Amino acid sequence: MWDIFGIAIELAIAWCSWRLWLCIILAIGIIAGVCYKFPEHNGFWPLTSPIGGIIIAFGVWWHWRSERYE
Repeated sequence: MWDIFGIAIELAIAWCSWRLWLCIILAIGIIAGVCYKFPEHNGFWPLTSPIGGIIIAFGVWWHWRSERYE
């Protein structure tokens, strides 16, 4: 199990830029923070999951735009 996790991390490090990592960490932080703050509401999952998806999509777009102009 840990081998698969290690392979996934290595691929993510090789394929993702710092911009995308920043957005992934921000999305995970927002979702985890809301789930921690409001455990009785199951972290408002219908609200936080689209927000996390939008943040990650913004990170992909930001990476694509930066690679296009370099």
